[in-house]
Amino acid sequence: MVGVKLAFVAVASGILLRDPNATVAQGQSNATAAPNTTAPANRSAPAARKALEVGKAPRRGGEGQATPAEPVGRARMTLNSRQEPALSFPEYVDGVTTGRGIWKWNNALEAYERHLASFKQTTVRVGEVGVWSGGSILMWQTVLGPLCHVFGLDIAEESMKFADGRTTITIGDQGDPAMWQHFFSTVTPSLEVLVDDGGHTAPLMMTTTTSVWPHLAPGGVLAIEDIHGAHYLEPFFKPVAEFYGAHASEVAGVHIYPYLLLVHKSGGATAVDPTRRPGASVAPGSHISSMAEIAAAVDNAPPGSLVVLENAGWGNFLNPQGLAYFFEYFNELHAPTAMYDTPEGCSHTADPVCSTKSTNSPMQTKIKGVHILVNKCVIEIPTSEPVIEAVRHGSKWVKYPTDHY
Repeated sequence: MVGVKLAFVAVASGILLRDPNATVAQGQSNATAAPNTTAPANRSAPAARKALEVGKAPRRGGEGQATPAEPVGRARMTLNSRQEPALSFPEYVDGVTTGRGIWKWNNALEAYERHLASFKQTTVRVGEVGVWSGGSILMWQTVLGPLCHVFGLDIAEESMKFADGRTTITIGDQGDPAMWQHFFSTVTPSLEVLVDDGGHTAPLMMTTTTSVWPHLAPGGVLAIEDIHGAHYLEPFFKPVAEFYGAHASEVAGVHIYPYLLLVHKSGGATAVDPTRRPGASVAPGSHISSMAEIAAAVDNAPPGSLVVLENAGWGNFLNPQGLAYFFEYFNELHAPTAMYDTPEGCSHTADPVCSTKSTNSPMQTKIKGVHILVNKCVIEIPTSEPVIEAVRHGSKWVKYPTDHY
C-alpha cells in the first residue's frame, strides 16, 4: 500500500541498462534525473488522508533506465508433495516480522490471492510501480514462486540495492509515456501482472493504465492500488471507463474493491466470476435486471451471498457508458467515513509499528467487491462487516528524499 514508489516483477536479469559512456557496477545507478517539477510525494497512508482532504495526492518524479529482461514463456513448476504448502498473500504478509518493510491493504492482499492464483508456480513477469522498502518484491517472488521475476520502478536511488537475479529495478517516472515506451522496448516486451502502488494521482494512474495495457500479456492483470476518496470519479474512473470500454474486446472482467481497481485481460485464465466458486449462493430476490434494483437487493441479501445483475438487452456490460455508470454507482467503495493512523501520526515516521485504518462508509459495510463481466455484474455481500486496514510488517524502512522524520 506504500504510495511513494514504483516497481515491477519479472523473470530476468537484474543488470541495468546504462548510459553507454558510463561504467557502473551491477545494482548501482547512474541515471541522470531530469529537473523535478513534480510535487513531493508521501507514503500511501498520509497521501490517502491528504487526498481525502484536498482531492489530490502528490506526484513523484525521476528518470532512468534498467537492463532488458529476456522474454519469458509460460511454464509451470510442479510442486513436490513433500514441499511445504504454498503461502497465500495474506499469510505471507502476516508472517513478516523483520527485514524489508511491506505495507498493503488487507483486502488488496485477499484480492491478489484470488485474481493471481493462476500465476502461482508459473513463469511470470510482475510489474510493481513503487517498491519503497522492498518488502513487496519478496512477497511476489515467494507467493508466486521461483519462476517469478520482479520489475520495480521507483524514483529513489536507494531502491537500486534490491536488484538481483530475480529483480530488475528501473529509476523512472510513471507519469512519463516516453519512459514506458523505453521500458517495454528495452527492459521487457510485456508483463503478466502490473500493480500500480506509485504516486496515486489520477493522471499517473491513467498514464500507467494506457501505457501498460497494450503490453500486458493475454490473460494478464492490471491493478491500481490506493484509490482513496470519491474525488477520483471524474479525473480517473470516467476516463478509464472510456479507455477500457474502447478496448472491450480485450477485457475479460473489471473488478472493484475498496481502494482497488483490478482488470483482467482476455485470453489465458478466465476472469474471476464469484458465481462459479463452490458454494456460491444467490438468494431469491438477488437475481435482478436493472440498476434500480441493486440497493434493495443488497440490503436484503443474506451475509456471504451474491447479487447478480443480468440483462440481455444491455449487450456487453464492458462498454464505455456501462463502465462509467457502474464506477459512479459504486464510487462510495473508495470513500470511507474516516481514515486514521494507529498510533496517531505513525505513517509520518519510520516506526515499524504502524497501521492505517478506515471507518467504513455504508457501502463498504454492505459490499465486499463488484465484478463487471461481459454479460453480468456480480456483487459480493460480506459475511460480516469488513475490517479494512493496512498494517506495517517488517523492520527495515527506506527513507525517501521527501521524508522529513
